[in-house]
Amino acid sequence: LVMGNIHGNCLNVDSLTRDGSTYRGHGEKDFLSGNDVWFMPVVQKVGPDGCLYVLDWYDRYHCYQDASADPEGVDRGHGRLYRIVHTDTGRPASASLAKVDNSELVNSLMDANVYVRNTAQRLLSERGCKGVTSQLERIVLDRNRSQQDRLHALWSLLGGRALSALTVDKLLSDEDATLRSWAVRAIGNLHSDNAELVRKVVALASDDSVDVQLQVAIAVAKFDSVDALATWITILTNCGEDRLIPHIIWQNLHPHLPAKAEEFLTMVEKVDLEKAPGLAAILGKTAEKLQQ
Repeated sequence: LVMGNIHGNCLNVDSLTRDGSTYRGHGEKDFLSGNDVWFMPVVQKVGPDGCLYVLDWYDRYHCYQDASADPEGVDRGHGRLYRIVHTDTGRPASASLAKVDNSELVNSLMDANVYVRNTAQRLLSERGCKGVTSQLERIVLDRNRSQQDRLHALWSLLGGRALSALTVDKLLSDEDATLRSWAVRAIGNLHSDNAELVRKVVALASDDSVDVQLQVAIAVAKFDSVDALATWITILTNCGEDRLIPHIIWQNLHPHLPAKAEEFLTMVEKVDLEKAPGLAAILGKTAEKLQQ
């Protein structure tokens, strides 16, 4: 990850490693440091040519307090845009897809260039995937396709709010945990009124993948017909030592504790906490909440 540091006049870099259902960042050597204290890198984007584009706000004031105190001192005329290139990187050919029809955009989802893929995905979503919904759903469900192809097709449908209940139902049993987790997320956002899909989501509380468990924990909070408390206990019993899931569940759980304290404690008593570190991780905060 490359992130502009407006106070340090530099571009920071972090590498990522998986950490259960989330990621852990590791600080790396800065990509660059400016020799001008006005350098304020506020946006960084990878362009269609693979180069890094950096938008420099370029101003003497780094914080709004200073700008508010001296609005006339704000420099409004000297922003800069940098294109950072690898040796001998040429200029890209036109990458505009604005006038491309939807069927051709579907093909662009498989392009080797991530900029092209993301742009095609955005345009399909903005157009509601009109005329290509069935084509995209076939890609999503094709297990012989790469995960990348399937996800771009799925994200296009989700962005266009065009993903059918039938397709998302099939994804819930997919071999790929990433696809299953996105199916759960889709149901929480688009199909929370479908009783059968909701039932299947709840059943995934004990899925082998913590990615799926995480999305179930978030989704059940959106289902009026579901006993979210029981589902959260199941997830906390099965998530092992995952760092994120207990935090997510706690944020959803604690507003309900005053009213459901007895029910919660009854469920906890039935669990071997030595085998459920996820549940054990929130008990200290639970005790504090109930004593308030």
